[in-house]
Amino acid sequence: MEGDKIKTNILIAGKSGVGKSSLLNYIFGEEVAETGAGKPVTAEGLHEYSFELKDNDRISFSICDSWGLEPDKADEWHKQIIEKVAEYDKHSINEWFSTIIYCLSADSDRVEDFEISIINNLIAEKNNVNVVITHCKSENDDRAERMKRRIVEDGGVSADSVIFVNNYEKKL
Repeated sequence: MEGDKIKTNILIAGKSGVGKSSLLNYIFGEEVAETGAGKPVTAEGLHEYSFELKDNDRISFSICDSWGLEPDKADEWHKQIIEKVAEYDKHSINEWFSTIIYCLSADSDRVEDFEISIINNLIAEKNNVNVVITHCKSENDDRAERMKRRIVEDGGVSADSVIFVNNYEKKL
């Protein structure tokens, strides 16, 4: 289908402060989503951003950045994420989420049971889930390695689908 555009839909999800919006900004090399420290910055709901590759206008991305999961709103957050995934799954296959990126922060040094449950639910619905562990100090970050083991053992995610990142350029 030579003149057709290729569109990829991606959902970025995770708790508040793990670096979802920073990851989005890092991927596209510009500030497209507001970031900050302290209280949550991303407003409640799912926020869609659309991009075309600079060197190939046939490929476009639609990325949904979720508001951060907060302990007192976990049920509401989970419901919105599942509804959004189901909404995309109802359209043609070209409209489905190609990938769901669930972000965790190495700074927290843990993966909570409810996060494993969310990841398991997304995988059970036949979604392609990648887990990105942000705030890694190096590619051999011990905290991230412990988290990865838990995600692989309890979350049903393949080791190849767990990615370590640091969203900020550092000079060593």
